[in-house]
Amino acid sequence: MFTAIGMILIGTVILSQAVSLLGIPRAAVETIGNFGLGPYGILLMIVVVYIVLGCFLMAYHCY
Repeated sequence: MFTAIGMILIGTVILSQAVSLLGIPRAAVETIGNFGLGPYGILLMIVVVYIVLGCFLMAYHCY
């Protein structure tokens, strides 16, 4: 069991380093900043994304 947790942690570290080196966070901030939304608009956008993803997860879970 501890080996599985260790492998998950190693994979997480590798993925976070890859995402950081590729500059994905910087590109995401620039893209969202170009939308011209205020703080509440960005929060609403995040909530909508969560709702959409939740619908797909719920549909997958039911079958």
